[in-house]
Order: sequence, then structure tokens, then C-alpha cells
Amino acid sequence: IDVNAFELALSLWAISSQISREVYVRLHEILLMIDSEYTQSLPSSLDTLKRRVERQLSFLPIKKRSIPIAANRQPSHSQKDTENTLQYWFDPVPLFHRVMCSKLATEKIHFGMAEYSDNPTELWHSRAWGSSIAAVSGDFAYTEAQDTIFPSDCLHITPLFIPELQLDT
Repeated sequence: IDVNAFELALSLWAISSQISREVYVRLHEILLMIDSEYTQSLPSSLDTLKRRVERQLSFLPIKKRSIPIAANRQPSHSQKDTENTLQYWFDPVPLFHRVMCSKLATEKIHFGMAEYSDNPTELWHSRAWGSSIAAVSGDFAYTEAQDTIFPSDCLHITPLFIPELQLDT
């Protein structure tokens, strides 16, 4: 089932406001008074509304864990505060999978070797992109013998035009 913009906005509001099932039932009854295709198509259950949106948006799984805190190291906490707090994070594997499969990755992220430019506008136009094994894309140049030339193999890198470093000829 496709979710229309009204249903999406209502469900995101319901999730962020943490409304109860009972409150949603009353809200649903009020919204049904409006003669609109958007309100008439709303599910009568909050759980159904949430499921529809989660299927449509395919939320990333969020993990949480209770971690101990040292109240004496955090000035914003008093000794009376709880000794644990919840830590939330995205599972990195689905997160990176989602990013790499998205339109953003295919259209906006640069894959490939450094491209040196006289007027750099992107990070991959800079020397930094191609000068460190930690910053390269995984694409490398090769020698005639098909040996990989790693960026860290270079011992001398000629700087971009810097007038004070130019030799008088």
C-alpha cells in the first residue's frame, strides 16, 4: 500500500509524539468527520499506520544498550542521577548498505582515482585523495609489470604551483 503525504505526515507525527493507541482512536474518529479521501483511507489502528510507514520508508534498525555513566566525570549529572543511560546507534552494516544502494551514492559520491585539477572544487581533485592509502578509493595505477602502485610508494610529490618554491631559470 502506498502511503500518501497526509498519512506519512500523520504517522511520523504520531511516532515522534509517542501518542497512545487510545489517543489515536479518538483522533481517527475526529479526522473521519472531514470528508476527504485522505482521512477516509486512514487505518483505524495506530499499529497499522506505523507498519505502513515503516514498510514505505524501510527504517534502518536502531540498536540501544544501557551503559554506565560516571556522574563525577559529567558536570551536568548530579550524584543522584541514575548510573546508567541509554546509548543508541545504527547498525553499521545495513547503514552502509543503504547508503551504497541509494541514488545519492550512484549520483553524488565519487568512485575512482584522484583527478588533479588546476581549479579543484571537490575532495578527489586534491592531492589528499590520491596521496594516502587510507584515503584512496581502491582503484590504483599499475606498472608495466602489472604491479600495483600504492600512493604510499611515492617518495616525492611535486607541490601545486607555489611561487616561492619555483626555481629561477
